[in-house]
Amino acid sequence: MRIESPAATRVEIHSTVREGDVVRMRERESGVPIPAGGEARLAPGGDHLMFNGLKAPFKVTEPVTATLVFERAGSVSVTFPVEPLGGHGHRTH
Repeated sequence: MRIESPAATRVEIHSTVREGDVVRMRERESGVPIPAGGEARLAPGGDHLMFNGLKAPFKVTEPVTATLVFERAGSVSVTFPVEPLGGHGHRTH
């Protein structure tokens, strides 16, 4: 699966990985596997989306649209709410 959005030049799927006392963000270049009839959950501190090359700053009152492009299932339009920066500690996401 890949993700496209008119809000950014590139949208990446990232995982948060703890290595000892260090927390790192790593791109999941192969995407997130979703079995037929299954689901994937995205959340701060786990798998999440990274919007790169924003066309404009995100605003809390304005949702962000995107398209999930699946290898076999085609495309699905989605809308993400924009929430205030929380306490997950990574202020550039």
